[in-house]
Amino acid sequence: MAAFMDISNDLTRSYRPINNPFEIFPTDKLDYFLKRRFRFDKEGILFLTDLIREKIECSDGRGRPLPAEVKVMVALRYFASNSHQLTVSDTFHIGQASASRCVNQCMEEWNKLLPKFINFPTNQAELQAIQHGFYSFARFPQVVGAIDGTHVKVIPERRDENDYVNRKGQHTLNCQAVCDHNGRYLNLVARWPGSTHDSFILKNSDLWDHPQ
Repeated sequence: MAAFMDISNDLTRSYRPINNPFEIFPTDKLDYFLKRRFRFDKEGILFLTDLIREKIECSDGRGRPLPAEVKVMVALRYFASNSHQLTVSDTFHIGQASASRCVNQCMEEWNKLLPKFINFPTNQAELQAIQHGFYSFARFPQVVGAIDGTHVKVIPERRDENDYVNRKGQHTLNCQAVCDHNGRYLNLVARWPGSTHDSFILKNSDLWDHPQ
């Protein structure tokens, strides 16, 4: 086992981290390859990077810090592929521990920004704009959001395993989402185990107490 760890460490040290991950893919089909692997095109990846660049860039001058773009793409690849961190780290020529830090760091900073991008309208003008949008293409009056639930597969902790088993026998989170006529998320609840009924999630969400 120790010998295996030594080999793994040697391989990691021999890697040269990728400073510009966009160069990995053909330039003429860059966005096609990026969307298939990261779910975002180059513009989207740079947008997500700029949101948290100041928080995740290392400026202490020590070692060989990873560029912010690399950290973000490591995180996005991990989320998009549902793969192991070791597999993702090999793609970017970094160690598994570095990949883990990238994922945790980016996720923590993006979570702080959720209220900026996911929020239910509170003024009448915004609500009327959404109502008009839904009526324009669906002819549904007085609609301020489309709500639905979806199950996301997870690996639960053993002590709460049964709570996460949904009606199909899968371990999931039962997530509730609301979007407007443009598909923009207005509200998101992703904290209830798969066995939780949709009506319970709605009644225990901010939407239930939202003014009519």
